[in-house]
Amino acid sequence: MLTLGVVITEQVTSRAESGQLTTEHRNLSTTQSSQPSSKQLVSHYQDTMTKSSGTSLTNSLTNMKLKDRLDTYTTPELRRMGLQLITIVRKTLGHGNKPSPKLKIRNGLVNLYGQYDFESLVINPSTCETVDKFVKTIIHEYTHHIQRGIKRNYASSQTRHGYWDCPFEIEARGNETKYKSVIWKQFKQTL
Repeated sequence: MLTLGVVITEQVTSRAESGQLTTEHRNLSTTQSSQPSSKQLVSHYQDTMTKSSGTSLTNSLTNMKLKDRLDTYTTPELRRMGLQLITIVRKTLGHGNKPSPKLKIRNGLVNLYGQYDFESLVINPSTCETVDKFVKTIIHEYTHHIQRGIKRNYASSQTRHGYWDCPFEIEARGNETKYKSVIWKQFKQTL
């Protein structure tokens, strides 16, 4: 009797105690006749998510420095860091009665550190390269989130003044400089 086998693997990246990233592939299923049930897959997924967002993640962020390269951190680590930074930036800069923005971590935004799409902060770690620029980009894009009239006036303002002299951009760059140290200090205290 011949049984067809389908191997489904999961790539798991974690940080070893030495601080070095390790990758392993785990076998999730074996043959057609013994496929994991949907309950088993959901349970496995939940276990994996718990492990990936647990104490090892906190430990790796505890030792984080502004000069660190972002490519040494996993996407879940960057996401967790970004969400915590948004919480701190929101308390520091206010919220203008707007809900907290969503966070998207996206590589591949060509020549952009990040962008604000009127509901989400989109951060590009491949362009930001360092934790310092990641923090500044969160502050910059969050500033756009709370700016009054940005949705209605940004395009015309940028056309009139150009990107660098656009009042929305000047304020966002100013907030990067003004608040980076304060926000970083508060972030480190939360770890």
